[in-house]
Amino acid sequence: MKKKILIVDTEAYMRRFTKSILERFDYEIILVASAEEAITYLEKNVPDLILSKFVLPNMFGDEFCKLVKSNDKLKHIPFILYSPIVDNIFEVAKRVGADDSMKQPIAPEKLLAKIKNLIG
Repeated sequence: MKKKILIVDTEAYMRRFTKSILERFDYEIILVASAEEAITYLEKNVPDLILSKFVLPNMFGDEFCKLVKSNDKLKHIPFILYSPIVDNIFEVAKRVGADDSMKQPIAPEKLLAKIKNLIG
């Protein structure tokens, strides 16, 4: 069974790009554009990993991560937070309970290594 990765990113191009890379490694990819869409998805589904951009409309990625990590049903899901503009993304991610973090632009091989480390 394919492992499911929920990608939360406002940019359609980035969602499609990341999906195209990860599908080559036999992951099932779910794409959403906001934390609200992700929350709706998570009400009925439990992915194997969440990959979320920091800057999202209405709820930043750190708030979304805290929400996920405070939910008993979801807190076990590995969470990777990334950002092109937050210089201290590593500190922010650690503070909110994210399992890993990245600066954008995301190097596909580094992303894949982080995902494999977290979910295989």
